[in-house]
Amino acid sequence: MSCQLRAGVDHLFPTAPDTRAIVLDCVGLSYVELDGDKNAANRFYLEDLAIGLMRPPLNVDIER
Repeated sequence: MSCQLRAGVDHLFPTAPDTRAIVLDCVGLSYVELDGDKNAANRFYLEDLAIGLMRPPLNVDIER
């Protein structure tokens, strides 16, 4: 689990003794495979589209 995700979940549930169970039960992952560098610019727009369509309460960018 990324440090960014863990820090966010720990912040949302400060009284939980171990937030790993919350993540395992409640966090989903989505991704799209793109062909090479020609789609690098499209990745940004596809991510925005996915956020707009699925409306997740949190979005964590972990490719950085």
